[in-house]
Amino acid sequence: MMRLLSRQLTCRCQQAQLLCYGDAVTPSLSNSFMLWSQFEFEHGRQRGIGLIYPARYVILRGVTVSFTRLLDEGEQVAYQFCPHCGVSLTCRSSLFPHLLMIPSGLLTQPLQKQSPVTQLQVKPI
Repeated sequence: MMRLLSRQLTCRCQQAQLLCYGDAVTPSLSNSFMLWSQFEFEHGRQRGIGLIYPARYVILRGVTVSFTRLLDEGEQVAYQFCPHCGVSLTCRSSLFPHLLMIPSGLLTQPLQKQSPVTQLQVKPI
């Protein structure tokens, strides 16, 4: 099944880009969201919120740097960020390696308008 591009996000300097396909996993549908929030953004900032996408529906373009943090409980959290402007692009937990969290700060860009892939024409009988 082909998924439509739903979001195209860039960092401040526009040298790194995220392409998100399909719909994000909504918190109400994801049992893992509450566990995810226990460790997201535990590097001194206020707890963040963002969209959670299946990792296979996110493409990262441009040069990025990864930083992995080991938490007290033994989990690892990997952050991808732009080395030029320092904007965090994604966050991934070793508990949920199939999910990527995209910080809400990137979500200020408008949704992409999509044309339908197919058109259905119905003629009256």
